[in-house]
Amino acid sequence: MSRYIYNMKENACTGAEAARAYAESTKKGLRMGKKLKITQVRSAIGRLKNQKATIKALGIRKLNHSKVHDDNETIRGMIGTVNHLVKVEEVDA
Repeated sequence: MSRYIYNMKENACTGAEAARAYAESTKKGLRMGKKLKITQVRSAIGRLKNQKATIKALGIRKLNHSKVHDDNETIRGMIGTVNHLVKVEEVDA
């Protein structure tokens, strides 16, 4: 299973590519009003306590449950902690 943390309409990329694209778009000021739809795709059972706590803090309750959050550095950091458990899609505000 590939480790995708960032899915656009047609393009999907790995964590490093997503981080690079995010940094570039933040510099250009393109992130205003963007939202992220975060969906849990793998179980948190048997994971580290901080990963379970991060899933809970994101508001995700069970598998295939989605939550929409503002696109900011805090949420991106949380996604980085559990990127192997979630799928992230960018949606318009």
